[in-house]
Amino acid sequence: MNYDGGQAPWDALMGLAGLQVVLGRGTNIAALKDEDAARAAQLAVWKLNQPPPWFERLLETHESAVLTALHPWIQAECASSSDATRIRLTLELALRCPSPGCARLLQPVVPLVLENRITNQVTLKALLDTLRNWRRGWPTRSAAMCTKSGLASRGGANAVACAP
Repeated sequence: MNYDGGQAPWDALMGLAGLQVVLGRGTNIAALKDEDAARAAQLAVWKLNQPPPWFERLLETHESAVLTALHPWIQAECASSSDATRIRLTLELALRCPSPGCARLLQPVVPLVLENRITNQVTLKALLDTLRNWRRGWPTRSAAMCTKSGLASRGGANAVACAP
């Protein structure tokens, strides 16, 4: 998600604002067509600091469309070696989503972590921190990720991410 000059596209911001207005007027998010739900998920990426209040319901009612729309973006962001947060907006959305259902957004990232294919240490640490916080539901998997990625034995900031 790279844009000229690192700027957020105005059409995406206007789309997000328009969607907020439509939903605020009582449109049921479950009634959206799948293609509209996919667009809504892509617009949700531009809500900074946390997912929009309607995002969890969108994921719950249109899971396949949301995952199909966002998984390629999440994978591309994890593959990026850049530290620029503007390039990690979809990953940030997934990492900040409080619902256990949001863990499905990170499913395509698991093999990348296990195969040590995430080269950006900031991204890897953010993923492992999130997995550690979710550890109550995934104790074996998050421990395996830390062990297989070698982070548990490396020391430094990444070892902290793998600490229980």
